[in-house]
Amino acid sequence: MARRDREAFLNKAASDAEEAASKGKMGDVFLAIRTVSGKTTSAVTAPIVKLDGSACSTTDEVLDRWREHYESALNHPAGSVCHELNDYAAAAQEDANVCTDEPTL
Repeated sequence: MARRDREAFLNKAASDAEEAASKGKMGDVFLAIRTVSGKTTSAVTAPIVKLDGSACSTTDEVLDRWREHYESALNHPAGSVCHELNDYAAAAQEDANVCTDEPTL
């Protein structure tokens, strides 16, 4: 039964590859080739480390580390005031072709 199931799986993968090739979907073709050849690779991810360099061992530690990362990346002091841009903004005229209504679905 296992041999029959494997043969059915490979035949389906081959027919899917042929169909994708006829439609010009080369990404699907290469995926099927990798599946049939058995050379699929899993994504290897680097461990998430704390600020002190030690690896996070629990889900809560990983979540805390991501929280720290985004707080440090997104929370920064405001930029300096550019008087030239403020002057341009004050002198700008409203364009009738630009819609300023609130977005809707």
